Amino acid sequence: MEATPNFPAYYTVLLVNCSSEMILERSPEKEMKSLRILGIILAFILSCNAAVGAGTEDQAVSCLDAAEPLTPDDLYEIALRHNPDHQKYVQNATLSGVTLRSAWGTLMPTANASYQISQDNYYYPTYVNPDGTVSTLDEASEGKYRSSSALITLQESLNLGGQQYFTIKNASIQNRMNRLLVASSEKDLHYNVAQNYYIVLAN
Repeated sequence: MEATPNFPAYYTVLLVNCSSEMILERSPEKEMKSLRILGIILAFILSCNAAVGAGTEDQAVSCLDAAEPLTPDDLYEIALRHNPDHQKYVQNATLSGVTLRSAWGTLMPTANASYQISQDNYYYPTYVNPDGTVSTLDEASEGKYRSSSALITLQESLNLGGQQYFTIKNASIQNRMNRLLVASSEKDLHYNVAQNYYIVLAN
């Protein structure tokens, strides 16, 4: 089987689930030939994935054992999750989205909040007169005093004619570019998965 031009090996990951249900009308010899071809393709693909994604545990492909034949759409969904180049585009798009939100965040005011509590104790010395009345001594009185205060301040600084404006504009453009790369990668994966799926079935 000839390799498809301009088709990276790790794009083809999970292209075919070889099942006898998919090739019921073939002779045993042709069926075994297809199995050998698929085995060689799968071994090569997984070895390429291991080389490209070395050191990353989440790149491992662990679900080609299906009870039923996988359709091209099933394989496409698996490829979206495990293709390293596509995942790189997705992560870049996520990062650019965070950068864009951070750029817009420069327009938000800064807030400062404070809360204060103060408390004092006072005592008023008294004595009982012979007639039973109570009098207060002339000494300084002592007692209890409590107060609290809260403060919130907002400060806004705008410089839309300069750095803030262009920071937001650049972040927006970069975010759109990364999302377009994700969309392009999805289309390439869909095409390559479908193409190789039917190439293998045709052999």
